[in-house]
Amino acid sequence: EIRMSQKFDAMFLVQKDTAPYELVRGRSDNDWTLSAMSFESIPFERFNVKQTLTPSGTSGSINLTLSGTDNYWRSSHVNSKVRVNGGYVNITSITSGLVAVGTVTSHLTVTSLTGTGADEGWGEEVWSTAHGYPRTVTQHQARLIFGGTRDLPQTVVASSTGSFTNFDTDTT
Repeated sequence: EIRMSQKFDAMFLVQKDTAPYELVRGRSDNDWTLSAMSFESIPFERFNVKQTLTPSGTSGSINLTLSGTDNYWRSSHVNSKVRVNGGYVNITSITSGLVAVGTVTSHLTVTSLTGTGADEGWGEEVWSTAHGYPRTVTQHQARLIFGGTRDLPQTVVASSTGSFTNFDTDTT
């Protein structure tokens, strides 16, 4: 189930249950490096449309509390990012199905959340352990393009032109 796209000395590898990898040739035919891809940014999607998300603070370590009684958070959300109230939070642990703990992170020019009110439009990274990883990959017009995850099988995501690791929706 591994899919790949190659251009010159770089090959991008995807598989639905694993984060994307990059295989790069060095200075000789025997010098190769395989590593998980590191991204400047990954796009976000609203997977949970039923519940609002309320952060307990605007910087540092905070709780992310969901409205209602439907348990949503699970251990697979740990190490994924959430966009809430104009900022970004990296989930570090799950307290319950309704409460996740995270650290507010810097993302491009955003360094803290704009407030602690309930956010109806919060989102999660498009690909993660919680929602699956890209099933297909290709390149076109200096963009890296990923397609289809477990939870978004018909979604196509393209990087910024000339920057294979930047999937920021403000610049793509």
